[in-house]
Order: sequence, then C-alpha cells, then structure tokens
Amino acid sequence: MNPDEFLSRATNADSWFDEARSLRVAAKAVWDTFLKYTQDSKQNEESLREAFYLLRNSQLLYALCAECALKGLLIKRFPQDVSISIMVDGKKQVSEATITRIGESLTTTHNLARLAEMADVLPKEAEQTRELLDYCTHCIKWIGRYPVPLKHKVGVQKGRKKPPVFFGHTFLELMDGFLDEVFDEFRR
Repeated sequence: MNPDEFLSRATNADSWFDEARSLRVAAKAVWDTFLKYTQDSKQNEESLREAFYLLRNSQLLYALCAECALKGLLIKRFPQDVSISIMVDGKKQVSEATITRIGESLTTTHNLARLAEMADVLPKEAEQTRELLDYCTHCIKWIGRYPVPLKHKVGVQKGRKKPPVFFGHTFLELMDGFLDEVFDEFRR
C-alpha cells in the first residue's frame, strides 16, 4: 500500500467500519459452524474439541470486529485525536507512515472497555457489557491466538463476576447487542 492510500484509509472512519462489518460476517459464519458442531448427535471428544476451537476463533473475530468498530467511531467523532507519524526521505517523498494514536490512547491498545469509554458507548453502570469487553480484550491478546498468555501471571479476568461458561452460552447475544449499538452510533 502506498503512503497516500495508507493515510486516506487510516483516517477514514468508513474504512474501519467496512473492516468491522467484514469481521462480523466472518465471526458469525464461524459461530454458526460452532453451533452445528454442538448440535451434532454424533458428538465425540474430537468434535467437542473442534467446537471449542471454533468458539474461541469466533470470539476472537467478534472482538476484533468490536476493536475496529470502536476505533472507527473514535476517528469519526474525534478526527483531531488521530495521530500519524510520517517519515520523509531526502527526496521529500513519504517513505513511511504509522498510526500512533486514535482517541486518547496509543493505537497499541486492545482494551475494548477503554476504547468504548473513549467513544462514549460504555456507561459506568453497564457492568455486564464491561465484563464482556474485558473478556474480548483477553481474546484479542491471547485466548484466540496463543495456547497461553505471554506472561504466566495473566488470568483470563481478575475479579470477574461471571463464570467463563457465561460467555460461551450468551456471548453472541451480548456481543450482537453491543455491536448493534456501536454500528447505530456510527450511522448517526
């Protein structure tokens, strides 16, 4: 991708939402396959293991969808808070461009609850949504990507009030509700 295209797409909220929509479609397809595995009358240990893999990958895709949607909403609402570092070569040509900040934080953040707060879509009293987003943050950081967290002391969620199975059984309902709200905010 050339630097001009990069700058155009990186600062275009619609580009971020297009990616969020794409991730949501893929997440739903993986989720539907997960459901087929769990409803199969010929379940065995291997098919249950595969269902678990599908669940985790679907949750990762939904979490990445939320991240793109929230960053897109931040870009739409606060374009002045988007920072891009540009390097120019001796010929005065842009040789490198890097997103360094979206909203009030560095772009390296995958903390979905923090992004939702910055985008004004996470009220303080929305404890269940906050837990969902905290769980999804862990999905992005390691659950959907690695067999273990990068540090041995990292738990799934410290102080979590809901048992882990809660997010297996009601994840889609909660996530779809949250994503619908974020997508509606974007369309306003």
